[in-house]
Amino acid sequence: MTQTPRSGRHRRVRHFYAGRAALMSALGVAAVTGWTLGSVDSAPSDSAPQARTAAAEAPIEIQRTGQVVAVSENALTTVTPEGHTTTFRLTPDTNRITGGFEPSQNVVVVGVVHNGVHVATAVAERDAVGPGGPPMDYGLPA
Repeated sequence: MTQTPRSGRHRRVRHFYAGRAALMSALGVAAVTGWTLGSVDSAPSDSAPQARTAAAEAPIEIQRTGQVVAVSENALTTVTPEGHTTTFRLTPDTNRITGGFEPSQNVVVVGVVHNGVHVATAVAERDAVGPGGPPMDYGLPA
């Protein structure tokens, strides 16, 4: 008895593959069309710009060493040896190591930049910092 491969009922019909090919082509065209329509920039609207509510940015920790140029009740301005001037906001929570500060005094300021504003968390005379001085985070809330 001679058998032919896939003879009779078990033989695959060519239109079976043609239907699958047409279906896959249609799905591919639909996917490309959806991607193209989804990525097209819309025309600018004439409405007034709405206020953007940005998520609160995490504060960036900084440390600056410099000479005091100006000091007030709420601010301390320092200049680095390279000539960069920075004004720090002083708050009731700012830890002032070694008491008050005067112009031409060398200090180290530890703080954060929050929404573009430099806020001092600790200010110390430069000689008070180091192995012989108190830590910069002394007295800060944990």
